Amino acid sequence: MRAKLSIGLVAALLGLSTAALAQSLAAPTYTTAQARRGEAVYMAQCAACHGDQLDNGQFAAPLVGPAFEAHWGAGGLDGPFEVMTTQMPPTNPGALPAATYADLLAFVLDRNGLPAGDKELPADPERLKTMAAPH
Repeated sequence: MRAKLSIGLVAALLGLSTAALAQSLAAPTYTTAQARRGEAVYMAQCAACHGDQLDNGQFAAPLVGPAFEAHWGAGGLDGPFEVMTTQMPPTNPGALPAATYADLLAFVLDRNGLPAGDKELPADPERLKTMAAPH
């Protein structure tokens, strides 16, 4: 019984920590121009797997909506950026410049309804770590 209570307590604390972390992160910044650049690259490099609507691809996970938010919403943008830069595109992972991956992520943020601003999304994982993913 004591072990069950301890596991439950740890899980509750982790849940609160995750929620607190998500709330303590800054809103991401990106520009409309950056999202447009990302869209052009997305249609050429990503749509074949993720779909032209970002959630209708046959070969890859959705990049918009509840599934995306559930997967990435508790942390910073460094998580999706790392996956993009190390695993995408699957035929040549990491082949794009870091700034292009930031443009792609700006497009994903735009399609998830986050408003554009006047500063571009950085291509620096340390800075992205401080910015909240859509949730």
